[in-house]
Amino acid sequence: MKRTIAALLAGLMLLTACSAPPQEPEPEPQGTGHTLDDALTLNLHLGGEPSSLDPAYATADDGGSYVLHLFEGLTSLGWDGKAAPAAAQSWELSEEDNGLPVYTFTLRENTWSDGSPVTAEDFLYAWLRVLDPEHPTPNAYQLYPIHNAQRYREGVLTPGAEGEEDKLEFPVKAEEVGIEAVDEKTLKVTLEGPCPDFVELLALPAWCPVQKEAVEGNPDTWSQSPATCVSNGAFFLREWNHDQNLVLLRNDQHPNGALEPTFLNFVLSEDAEALYNDFTAGRLQFASTIPTLSRPEAEEGGYLSQNPRAGVYSYLFNTQKAPFDDERVRLAVSLAVDREALAKAAGVDLAPAYGLVPNGILDTQTRKDFCQVDPPLSSGASNLTEARQLLIEAGFPGGEGFPQIRFITNDSPAHLAAAENIRQQLADGLGIDMAISALSTQDFQAAREGDGWDMARSGSVGNRLDPAPYLLGWTAVSAANYGGFQNEDYDKLLAASYDAPETPPEKEEGAEEAKAQEETADKPLEEGAKPPLVIPETRMEILHAMDKLLVAQQAAVMPLWQYQEPALTAKGLDGIGFSPLGYRIFTWAQWNPPAAPEPETPGSGGDASAPTPRT
Repeated sequence: MKRTIAALLAGLMLLTACSAPPQEPEPEPQGTGHTLDDALTLNLHLGGEPSSLDPAYATADDGGSYVLHLFEGLTSLGWDGKAAPAAAQSWELSEEDNGLPVYTFTLRENTWSDGSPVTAEDFLYAWLRVLDPEHPTPNAYQLYPIHNAQRYREGVLTPGAEGEEDKLEFPVKAEEVGIEAVDEKTLKVTLEGPCPDFVELLALPAWCPVQKEAVEGNPDTWSQSPATCVSNGAFFLREWNHDQNLVLLRNDQHPNGALEPTFLNFVLSEDAEALYNDFTAGRLQFASTIPTLSRPEAEEGGYLSQNPRAGVYSYLFNTQKAPFDDERVRLAVSLAVDREALAKAAGVDLAPAYGLVPNGILDTQTRKDFCQVDPPLSSGASNLTEARQLLIEAGFPGGEGFPQIRFITNDSPAHLAAAENIRQQLADGLGIDMAISALSTQDFQAAREGDGWDMARSGSVGNRLDPAPYLLGWTAVSAANYGGFQNEDYDKLLAASYDAPETPPEKEEGAEEAKAQEETADKPLEEGAKPPLVIPETRMEILHAMDKLLVAQQAAVMPLWQYQEPALTAKGLDGIGFSPLGYRIFTWAQWNPPAAPEPETPGSGGDASAPTPRT
C-alpha cells in the first residue's frame, strides 16, 4: 500500500533556502532532488547535539550512531547488533613467519558519496590518522590490537639517568604499523597477537575509512557540512541544523540502497518532557530520553523497551584507607547488599550484577554469556550471615566502632536514589552508617581522583564485545583505578591473559611444570599461609579468575546492576538494530503504523516546529 507522508517540520530550513547566498558558492549536497515530504521519513531522537561526525572522534555516546549510518567499515553492525561483512566482502586469517596473526581483507566495489572509489589506501589513511600521536582522538586504543599501533601512538618511556627526567621517545614510525594497502582492493593487517573479537572491533566508528582529500581540504570542519562530508555508508548527510535536527538521506548507490527509509530525521534535544509529548502525539517514532515519571505510563502502553548496554554500574572502595584497606570489610559490605531489591527500587527493571562483565559479552569457550558462567557472587538476596561474620573478624561486631562511610556521587536523582537504598540496607543489615555527598558532575570527577572518600559511584561501559576490557583496569598504574587497588595475584593473571590461548592447549607428554603446579596447590597450607596462585590454561578461564579475584576475593569493586538503555518505540516501527555497545542502527527500519484515527492537523496543538504524525 502506498504511504502518504505529512510535512515534517514547519520551520525546517532546506539547504537551498538560505537568506543570502554565500560569498563562494558551495557544491549542492547529493540527493537534492528529494524533499522531506515525498519519501518515507523516520523521525527519531538519540540525544542532543553531537560534538562531531568525524569517525576518528565519535563515541557510542557522542555521535557514534550517526557515524555508523554515514560511514561503513570493513564489517558493520547488522540489525541484530552483530558484525557482518560490509566494505570487506571477505577475509582470511593466516600467520606470519614471526608467528603474528595476519588478516587479509578483500574490499567489495564501493564508492564515496562523491562517486570516487573506496580503496584500501582510504582505510590505511584513516587508521593512521586515528593513531597519530599529534591528534587527541579518544578511540586510538581501540586500534591497539594492530602490530606496533600502541608503540606508534604512545611512544616508549625511557628511564633517565640519576638526576635526569624520563624521556618519551617515538621509535616506531607510521610505516612500521601493521597496516598495508597491498592494492586498491586488498588490505593486510598484522596483529600484535591473538584478538578473538577483531572482526567485531572493525564495525566501530574508529575503524571507518575517511577520504583523504575531503579531510585535508577542511581539516576542522569537513564532517559538519553536507557539501564537504564525503561518506561511504548507507546514508549521507543532507542537513545539520545545529541544536535542532540532523537529517540523513539514503545513499541509493549503496548495496543497501533499496532499504525502506529515505530520510532519517534526528531531533537534537535533551528535553525529556518535550520529547515525550512529541512521541505520544505521534511526532516522533523513536526517543531515547524518557522522563522518569512517565516510564510506568509508557510501559503500560507498550512503548517502553529496555535494551541491554554492555556496562555495569558499581561502587568503588578506597582500598588505601581504613576501614576499606581490609578486604574482609569490603566483602562484607558487598555481600550485605541485596542487588535484586536495589534493581527493583531503581524503578526501571534493571538486571542485578554479580560480576564485572555484563550480559551480551560471550565466553568464547562455552558461547554463553560470560556473566552466567560461574559468576563471582551468588544471585539472590544478600548474604547477611557471611557479611556479619566478616565484620566480626575485622573487629566490628554488629557494626560497633565502624566509622561513618564517606560516599560520593554525582547529583543525578537516579544515583541519589540508589545510594539512599544502599545506605538503608547497610544500616539495617550491618549497623553501619553511610553519609552521601552529592556533587556536580565536574566536582565529582575531581573528588574521585582524590582520596577524601571511602566509597564512590563508578561504572564501566564497554567498547568491545569481549570480557577483557571490564577486567584489565585494576593495575596500580591504571588511570581508572581510583580506589588504589594493588594485588600481586591480579597482576600475574593479567600478564598471563595476554598470551593465553582461547582453547585448551594440547597436553604434551611429561608436562612436569604444570603437574608440579597442580600438586603444589593441593598441599596443606601452614596456618596463615597464602595459597599459591594457579594460572588457568585458557584466556577465558583466566578472565573468570580475575573477575572472582576483583569481586569475590579481594572485593576491590562492588558491582550492582547491569546497564539498560530504555527507549520509546512507536508501534509498527521494526528492524532497529541495538548493539550492546550503545549504537542504534535504523538502516533496516520499517514503519508499519497500526490503523488509527486521523491525526490532528498541523497547528491544532503542540509544537508547530515539530513533525506531524503520518498515516
